[in-house]
Amino acid sequence: MRARRPLRVTELVTGAMVLLAAGGGMAGPVIAAVLVYRAGGPQVGTAVTASLVVAIAAVAVCLVTGLWLLATAWRRRTPRPATDTTTVRPPVSHGLRPRLGMSGVAVRGAP
Repeated sequence: MRARRPLRVTELVTGAMVLLAAGGGMAGPVIAAVLVYRAGGPQVGTAVTASLVVAIAAVAVCLVTGLWLLATAWRRRTPRPATDTTTVRPPVSHGLRPRLGMSGVAVRGAP
């Protein structure tokens, strides 16, 4: 059984390049078909319209997914700042809360 692991940056970029190339390769014929359809070319039944809608959806899915993979690779490439776990905050008592020198100014969460 294969262990699940997150994809590496190179795998994400490779997948994004393949999807963007596929979407770009399909975009030319889809644009040509849309222009022919809009110019009043032969429109026989709903088969032409349905296949055109499916082709447009396929191009959109390929391009959006490719861009999403690139964004994911970009986020994984940039290092995240480490969370500061060394700071220990002393507990604040719920009775008397310390106040600053000015009247009416409370310290962290005091009413």
